[in-house]
Amino acid sequence: MIRRGLVVFALSFIALFASAQGVDISLKIKGLKDTSVILGYHYGSQKYVTDTIAINGVGEGFVKADTLLPGGIYLVIVPGNTYFEMLISGDQKFSVTTDTGNLTENLVFKGSDENTKFVNYQKYMVEKQSESKKYRDRLNALKVRGIKDSVDYFLKRLDELDDDISKYWDKLIADNKGTLFANIIKAMKFPTIPEFVIPNHIVNKDSMRWVMGYNYNKNHYLDGLDFSDDRLLRTPVFQGKIEHYFSRLLLQMPDSLKKEVDNIVRLSEANRKVQQYVLVFLLDYYNKTELMGLDEMFVYVAEKYYLSGKAWWITDDFKQKLDERVMKIKPTLLGRKAPEIEAPMVSGEPTSLWHTDAKFTILTFYDPDCGHCKTAIPALSKVYQEKYADKSIAVFAMNTQVEFEKWKTFIDKNNLNWINVWDPHRHSHFQINYDVSYTPIMFLLDRDKKIIAKKISLEDLEKILDNELK
Repeated sequence: MIRRGLVVFALSFIALFASAQGVDISLKIKGLKDTSVILGYHYGSQKYVTDTIAINGVGEGFVKADTLLPGGIYLVIVPGNTYFEMLISGDQKFSVTTDTGNLTENLVFKGSDENTKFVNYQKYMVEKQSESKKYRDRLNALKVRGIKDSVDYFLKRLDELDDDISKYWDKLIADNKGTLFANIIKAMKFPTIPEFVIPNHIVNKDSMRWVMGYNYNKNHYLDGLDFSDDRLLRTPVFQGKIEHYFSRLLLQMPDSLKKEVDNIVRLSEANRKVQQYVLVFLLDYYNKTELMGLDEMFVYVAEKYYLSGKAWWITDDFKQKLDERVMKIKPTLLGRKAPEIEAPMVSGEPTSLWHTDAKFTILTFYDPDCGHCKTAIPALSKVYQEKYADKSIAVFAMNTQVEFEKWKTFIDKNNLNWINVWDPHRHSHFQINYDVSYTPIMFLLDRDKKIIAKKISLEDLEKILDNELK
């Protein structure tokens, strides 16, 4: 009983303390009067509005609230859609003055040491970026002229500039530990890849050096990202970091990516809000990716973290729809054996996809009335006859519609000399098994009818086949 009472007292004290803290931010913006500005914030790659602030006749505006704002990088957007940024963290009682002539350059904070450092950092980076651009412009001009000594000089200056910035960042992190400002800087840092000593017996030292560098970068890329700090979600830094990690840094192979997905989810367990953000990002990212074969990653994230019940916030309706989507995708993941299709040909004689004897099989679904199909299928026929008909490559072409005469006319008109089938009664379930939601669609299968490529263009089909036939 005593312990329970202490807990209640402690929670009440914390609530009262947070309320006493509150928000009390005053703005004074020279050049504005009798108007309003917008208070917004970053969230991932987006910006959102949280409030409108009235500006009086002398350019003053006020943000007051009993409850603290969630921490992050906020924006004050003035008429004309220009803005300046400020950090919202623990102490939310301070004043800001600036001038519409140059919002960031004229920013002055009182009562917020963290924001003063943030402004100084921004000014420093603008100066260094200008310096870097000057060196790079000179460097590009010298490269064109082929003046090697001068090129080496400016390359050295750029390296020294990068080193100066890195040391400056390290000092900011060390001097401001635990602050949102320090965590933002720390999150933006990239690993410094060391020089590797390659054993003499290694023949291809450059390849080995690349592999070692890749692994080091991969293993340390997320070191500076504090997954326990959900304030970083309301900055552009967190999403930018993980998006670059998955889209640019990692090799795009499902077996490797699955390990990295599991690792980042494990890291995100440090904060429930961060974990939810990471899981939403991963599902959305792999739902939108256009890289062939990465739909396997969508299925992996959905099954392991959503359909298993670990995504605690989703509704039953969302879960059901996600499960249905996964069931449509799974049958045609790369490397899986294509679902069987048994269907009649024009003659009425039945045939089977699995019994098609060929080194490679081009499986396509089309509609004779589809505008794109009317050009794409004849183009496929032309390429097939000219390049692949005599190379143990078969075409298994499924008409998705139910009008026999239109189909027969289309075949005859375009001289489609390959395996033509249709399934007007949908006995083969091809629409479900192959997720045929549009036409034309093309798959490439190997001799064992395993899927090599899916939903590809004719150009991509030629590249793949030409490479396989070398």
